[in-house]
Amino acid sequence: MFLLFCLGINKNKISIYFESCEFILCNTNFMIKKGRNQLIPAIKSLFQACIAHMESQGIVQWHEDYPAIENIRRDIEREDLYYVGEGGEVLATITLNDEQDTQYQDIAWNCKKGKILVVHRLATHPAHQGKGLAQHLMTFAEDYARENGYAAIRLDAYETNPHSQRFYRKMGYVQTGYVKFEYQQFRCTALEKIVVT
Repeated sequence: MFLLFCLGINKNKISIYFESCEFILCNTNFMIKKGRNQLIPAIKSLFQACIAHMESQGIVQWHEDYPAIENIRRDIEREDLYYVGEGGEVLATITLNDEQDTQYQDIAWNCKKGKILVVHRLATHPAHQGKGLAQHLMTFAEDYARENGYAAIRLDAYETNPHSQRFYRKMGYVQTGYVKFEYQQFRCTALEKIVVT
């Protein structure tokens, strides 16, 4: 049986911490939980559905080998992966940690000091896109960053994916340069949002 502790309550959300170290953020529509090993197949299936959906639109951003099962398993083991789901179904997922890719070293970031939170592998199943799940996860990321003393959030978005480019700019992220990964044909836009002033 879990012990339940309330960390904070406001008009739109309740932050809750379980003794089991499962962090949940609730609002009127969605619930965010930490990933579990039992959900690895469902998360992989979500990524595969996203890849197929992007490819149908001419966006070759990810591929069969990425994101891989190893990425998912490691994210869960490190308690970095969060998801929105119903039962055993995963509707959307995000990974949050302080791991910056080596390509980030050459970017002229706006935030010059303080801890940096990095967003990896934000994805919403195509069948559930348009419901605000990605925005909900990014709002969660920003709340998490502020509550844990991070100065800014960084991420990269595939340059030829117009949906993610518009989304992150709408969320207030500012372009600071470009990065290029070996497995991708085109560059990614490096984006940043300062969350602590």
